[in-house]
Amino acid sequence: MERKRFITLSQANISNLCEGRLRVNLPLPYGLDERIEINPNRIDGLRRVAGFSRIILTRDDESGTSQVVPQIDGINADGTATARKAKIKTVAKSTFEFEENNMTMTRRASWPELTIKVNTEEIQQRLLNKRKVNLHNQKLWTKELDKVFRNTTTKSGLKHLLEIDESNFIETFLFYTFCPIPIIATSGSLPGVAYSLFLKGMFDGIISHSEGIEKKDRGRRILLVTLGPEIERAMALSVYSRIGSVIRAKAEEKK
Repeated sequence: MERKRFITLSQANISNLCEGRLRVNLPLPYGLDERIEINPNRIDGLRRVAGFSRIILTRDDESGTSQVVPQIDGINADGTATARKAKIKTVAKSTFEFEENNMTMTRRASWPELTIKVNTEEIQQRLLNKRKVNLHNQKLWTKELDKVFRNTTTKSGLKHLLEIDESNFIETFLFYTFCPIPIIATSGSLPGVAYSLFLKGMFDGIISHSEGIEKKDRGRRILLVTLGPEIERAMALSVYSRIGSVIRAKAEEKK
């Protein structure tokens, strides 16, 4: 059963497990596309919690790799330069981008498309800098790619869920201005908590009636009592991204 939950990178775009919610355009060296597997169910779970409609996993061919840049300290009489401590120009192993929704009151109904760009050249260089390694070993690449994907998805998701703008403050102000009772009622009683949730549900329905509630990656995302930034969802994403592997090395077939 465990094997069926993983597919190779080369199969991702033709597998019905992804169903258009994951697009992979990540060519890897040494034929690693056939020897590294991903878990579409885990990826889809992270995607939904983070509030994205689709994840595009692609390669970054523009950022280059980290370099040591010498710093010029001065010029000698003969015109030669004297150098001091070198500065390391560090390049990230991955970057991300998505289109943010800045419309008032509709941010939590926004399900943008997330693009994760993986810098395979930088990953390869860092592997070589650590020690003498066999770059054909899929286990070394798997460890790096799994960490990169989970960390980048979490970072982009937190940015998406916790973004604060004027609409967050307006919503919070309106709720506690016209519904002051929950502040007193939720001091510890279960009925008070239920009443607060009820009023908040009505409030959310009024300000975003055209969006509907969360259903199949659309509509206003469901929360408990948080107003403004989606704190509950951000906490769930932070925990869920640390559980289990998303990418792993394909097991060697027994002869």
